Amino acid sequence: MEMNQISQDRTAAINEHLTDLLFFAPPKDLRKSLFSVFFSCLTQKDFVASDNFTEIASDFFFLINFLQDIEDEMDEKTTPNRKQA
Repeated sequence: MEMNQISQDRTAAINEHLTDLLFFAPPKDLRKSLFSVFFSCLTQKDFVASDNFTEIASDFFFLINFLQDIEDEMDEKTTPNRKQA
């Protein structure tokens, strides 16, 4: 579903769920957990990648980047004078 197809009510509900998630688990902690799970799987002695491993790895990549963007945005809001790199 395209973002522009999501109603304002649904967007508000999604934002509320995201706010709740980030209240209980900051983006940095979530990213650390994702890295830990992903690399734990990769470093298993007898690891065999599933047929959809590329898709799974891509999902992890986008989710980790999303969390980094959220963290950066939150940091920028708390330190508004921070210079952009």
